[in-house]
Amino acid sequence: MILSPYYVPWAFFTYALLLMALGVTWLVFHATAARLMERLWLSDAVIPWPLFAAFYHAWRRVEGDSAGALADNLTLGLLWGSGALYFLLRLAPTPLRRRTVLLGLALLAWAWAIGAGFQYLELLESAENTLRERPDQVLSGTPPLLAPLRQALTLARLPEQQRELTTRLIADLAARCSLGPGQLTGARHVLIPNLLKYFERDLSRLRTYLVLQIIMLAALLLVWGYGGPPPKGAGRPLD
Repeated sequence: MILSPYYVPWAFFTYALLLMALGVTWLVFHATAARLMERLWLSDAVIPWPLFAAFYHAWRRVEGDSAGALADNLTLGLLWGSGALYFLLRLAPTPLRRRTVLLGLALLAWAWAIGAGFQYLELLESAENTLRERPDQVLSGTPPLLAPLRQALTLARLPEQQRELTTRLIADLAARCSLGPGQLTGARHVLIPNLLKYFERDLSRLRTYLVLQIIMLAALLLVWGYGGPPPKGAGRPLD
């Protein structure tokens, strides 16, 4: 299971816009906002996060941007399925329509997305190590090892020139074309070192995204565990 954490900044931005909209509504239409807040559960604020991750990667697939290399079908299917199950339980009058059950489902879907993010990180680290330590196997192997180069195309901020050069190199190697001395030297001493710089930048950024999500998830678990009202009789003096 893999799921790139590139969606995290966009999710933060979307949540920030929603909070601003809710704040404006609270100031202008206080009664309406109060009624809305009464109807919402904590899980209603959690489930959009994994669904946003699924939507982001579905959109990337439609755009044809490294489809399948950023998220696998299993992870996307589980995220969409979790969202569908959540809304079914949330709207249907069943015994499972409880705050604890729905929050647990939303947190489980989010935790799954985080775990898949770590798997994606491992793929990037493996590709980076191969390019750094075994460039000859990538360029001159029999057959050439193309996976690290294809993984480089998933880097979010890879410049267009580097992307075009990498795509052209992959096409030549896949066609079993013999690289000329100039092309081989350029790939080994210019292209690959440049790709490694972008690997390092994206790996650092993605690790930060995952750590932020873990902190947020831990904070939500604390709210879930300690944010409820104290049990009845908790404040009575002991006999």
